[in-house]
Amino acid sequence: MKFKTIFLSALLLGFVFTLGNCKKEESSPKASSGGLVIKVQMAGSTDYVAGAEVWIATSLENFDNGIYLTEKITNVSGKADFGQLNPGTYYYDVYYELGDTEYFTEGQVQVEAGKNKEIVEILE
Repeated sequence: MKFKTIFLSALLLGFVFTLGNCKKEESSPKASSGGLVIKVQMAGSTDYVAGAEVWIATSLENFDNGIYLTEKITNVSGKADFGQLNPGTYYYDVYYELGDTEYFTEGQVQVEAGKNKEIVEILE
């Protein structure tokens, strides 16, 4: 009887240790935002433009009324990095002045959760 009790205790103890060492599988959280970078380039050039102003708006109504979420100036690589944004459609303006000539363009872009988007906007 004593052997049976010791055997069952050891079996139970081994079972408890086995279950205690099992790790719960952790799922990685789904991304709730997406990245957006707008690169600015002059038409007919392979170089990107530093110093261009890029504004983004969260709706067409805000865009039409000049209500912008944020403004960025392109860096030496011609990039305006808006970081992580909520998914949705964004509307943007790009403005650049070279000497006495002003360049302007606009567009829209779809930001998707978990995806980083980089677009090139051509100034003409």
